[in-house]
Amino acid sequence: MNPSEKWESSQDLSAAAFHAVRDLLPDKDANMIRGYIYEASEWGLGVEAIIHTLAEYNVEISQIQKRALDAAVDSMGLDRDQAKLLISDP
Repeated sequence: MNPSEKWESSQDLSAAAFHAVRDLLPDKDANMIRGYIYEASEWGLGVEAIIHTLAEYNVEISQIQKRALDAAVDSMGLDRDQAKLLISDP
């Protein structure tokens, strides 16, 4: 994978992770995260903020939503510190 493909992949996967959980986030946090991902192109910061917000508010996510987050995390080589996330289905 060349660098531009990785860039596009990380961008797309971050956006997909955001859309997967958007309705679970408080509006204030969602707007901040949207800014990171879409306006500042800070995809890693956006994904980390998603995980932090979900954990802070003890929001349960589905396996599908977790997979979307995992894909974004893996695409950027971020730490998978998601043990504190609540998963609603096995």
